[in-house]
Amino acid sequence: MGFWDAKKNLIIVGRTGSGKTQLSIALGRVACQMQLSVLFMPVNQFFEEALANRASGKVIPWIKRIKKYDVVILDDFALRTYSYDEAVLLIDFLEDRYRKCVPIISSQVDVEGWNTLFEDPVIADALIDRLKNPSEKIRLTRGSYRENLG
Repeated sequence: MGFWDAKKNLIIVGRTGSGKTQLSIALGRVACQMQLSVLFMPVNQFFEEALANRASGKVIPWIKRIKKYDVVILDDFALRTYSYDEAVLLIDFLEDRYRKCVPIISSQVDVEGWNTLFEDPVIADALIDRLKNPSEKIRLTRGSYRENLG
């Protein structure tokens, strides 16, 4: 797990139910055992909190709180398209945290499909560049764990 020391992004890609969230949580627990601070947040919640704090004039304290974490896990990226404001918030966050923390991003959509998720293609390219470089990727190819629970 050299991405910890190098402060690389980790991208976990897989089908629904393949274990992306569980793997992210397990990696978060490993980080806690390494005395790193960890924040786990679904991507939609990240954007809802960011936009609500921006609307109430409290986005700076919110960002300062998020910046304190060594590892930030953003779960379920790319379930929907993202607005210009959301893209700008995410790119600002990633630029500020570049090589300072380890973002772990889980997604059902492979990185190559992310460019269609954003209204502005220039911001889409910049975001994808910041998420891919530097990064390591884990691809989960197993089917859904939920199918076997029946």
